[in-house]
Amino acid sequence: MKIHVLFNNERIELSVDASLTVTKLKEILKTYTSLDIDMQKLILQLPTHKVTLNNSFTLSQYNISPATPLTLKQINARNSMGDMSRWVNRLVVTCQEGNLEKFYEILKDFERCKKNSLEIEDLKTILNTPLNGKWCCIHYAAYCGHGKILKELLELSADCNIITDDHWTPLQISCFQGHIECVKIIISHPLCNINKMTSERGTGLHLSSSCGHTQIVKLLLENHINPTLEDPSGRTALELAANMEIAEIIPRYIGQELLQKYKVNTECTERPLGFSGEVFYTAPWLINDKQVYLVLDTQNGNFNHYKTRAAYVDEELPDYSIAFTKIQEVKILSESIVEKYFFLISGQDIKLKYYTNFLDMTEEWTKRILDAIGFFRTFVPPPAKVQLIKPPGPEINEEGINLDNFEIIEEVGSGSFGKVFKVNKKYCDEIYALKSLNKVTLRQRKQLKYAIAECKILKTIRHPYILPLYWAFQSDTHLFMVLEFCPLGDFSKLLSYLHHLTVPQAKFYIAEIILAIEHLHSLDIIYRDLKPQNILLDSLGHIRLADFGLAKQNVTQENPAMSFCGSPAYLPPELLAQSGVWKPADVYCIGANLFEMLTGDPPFFTENINVLYHRIATATLNFPVNFNEEAKDLISKLMRRTPEERLTMAEIKQHLFFNDLNWDELQKKNVSPPFSPQYLNNVRSTEKVGGSMFDVKK
Repeated sequence: MKIHVLFNNERIELSVDASLTVTKLKEILKTYTSLDIDMQKLILQLPTHKVTLNNSFTLSQYNISPATPLTLKQINARNSMGDMSRWVNRLVVTCQEGNLEKFYEILKDFERCKKNSLEIEDLKTILNTPLNGKWCCIHYAAYCGHGKILKELLELSADCNIITDDHWTPLQISCFQGHIECVKIIISHPLCNINKMTSERGTGLHLSSSCGHTQIVKLLLENHINPTLEDPSGRTALELAANMEIAEIIPRYIGQELLQKYKVNTECTERPLGFSGEVFYTAPWLINDKQVYLVLDTQNGNFNHYKTRAAYVDEELPDYSIAFTKIQEVKILSESIVEKYFFLISGQDIKLKYYTNFLDMTEEWTKRILDAIGFFRTFVPPPAKVQLIKPPGPEINEEGINLDNFEIIEEVGSGSFGKVFKVNKKYCDEIYALKSLNKVTLRQRKQLKYAIAECKILKTIRHPYILPLYWAFQSDTHLFMVLEFCPLGDFSKLLSYLHHLTVPQAKFYIAEIILAIEHLHSLDIIYRDLKPQNILLDSLGHIRLADFGLAKQNVTQENPAMSFCGSPAYLPPELLAQSGVWKPADVYCIGANLFEMLTGDPPFFTENINVLYHRIATATLNFPVNFNEEAKDLISKLMRRTPEERLTMAEIKQHLFFNDLNWDELQKKNVSPPFSPQYLNNVRSTEKVGGSMFDVKK
């Protein structure tokens, strides 16, 4: 087959066999690029995200065609930088102290550790990484009023609009503290959003006005901050004025602006023309991007978002409606997805993300919106409060599928967020599992995004050892997922019944799990929640990896997942250290699950969660007497404390523990499970522990 590889803006066309491994392809590319294999990174652009190709996989496993060009990037050789938090901590201390000389010394140390010139993206990552997940260097510099360090941070690509975990921007902090020099530095930055608010606080004008910082109020007004914006509690900066001078300055400024508008040439005061059209809308809670219809209503002063053009023509209410004067930010996003040019609209409590297939069209939309905002802020008196219209919930329905299509047979499980039912699809007598999740409970516990993530990921995956999602839809109160029904229960039931497995039994099940995780990693997806309760057994006794609520796409070592989540007994050390996780975290969990299969208990297990976390972070793994040596060696290498030192998927499959296993036959489901369906069904329906092995397959 023919494939195309893009490298340094040049197109390399090759004729190769689909069975070729990625490693072999890199060997061929070496003759064109002179790059060694370990210096090459091949990237495949999928519709939703990018995938870094795995060296051990074949091209056919990625469904590569001439219409899907690959991108080749050069990997820069660099030494390990150690724990990023160490660098962040050192820089934060100097930002608090205001010691500019020490600040430069730390940057030089960083440079020496890399044995290379300081690359802006690496430094940018450190400067914009919050210490312990809370504040970044720039927030501490703004809080302490160290203007020189603040200026250096901004010149070194610190984000001037970055928000802390307790909802402060650097400008808000400087205004609240009364550090006028810091305010001057921040608002002079070309990327500063002077009107930016957070979910709990108004603009810098609100904060400086309420704190009585008169000179900062004057400075912000001179730099054209919007004095009519309301903070999250619905109050303007004038209403918050702490002294009479501020109470006089703000209306005087507003009056001067009104007088100025009458001096402007009438040609410049014409109301902008309305504008409308179809664009694509994307959001974290959408499984698929939606084509929507946007209308710039320049007669009434509103930005309107309709689900379809027909909804607009039929005069239905828009899904979203925001007054132009309430829009805080409009910008084009620099996201590199083929033929998708994104723009973002931000209001006080909302962010709307759209894209078109052409850059000039995206630029036209942003220009039109900005023109409308400028006109209504300058020439039209503020209207009465406009209520923001929001849709009732995430849009995940699929046409033609709803609850009426299914007949509930029985409830088979329940949890904190909902229930699972065995259902029959009407008119075709097919059995499925229906997962019902309560939207109110999900929102209250901030779990809605995980439920939507599960839908998104499962819809894109088909693998013999991963539970397939067939349909997803919703009602006013619940989300529904229609999945394969696994009649033999989950793996925890089998472990509870037998206490532990023999080496051949554990080898079979952990190998099927490895194939499932390997497939996810080939798509740059990490699973993050591998445990017996999430491993289902299908009708033949093979495993099905389920519950993808914590899975995350587009995760690499350069782009790790930072959320603290998972089941305590299986958490990897790097998660406890809050240094970010990527694929080695799943490798650690494979080792932890294999340990439990062979011993009956998770590693380091204790009922005291603080002791458990301490053991995971510091303790040595202890194996029972007479434990299988090959299994011991494998588990030890899977659960190494340093992520980079753990085995890769290719190394796992080549380990002596799996010497007698045919991976290709296992992938095709040609290897019989160690337990028969009849035996597993008996296990599922009994509470007895330590059952008879009479039905175990030889």
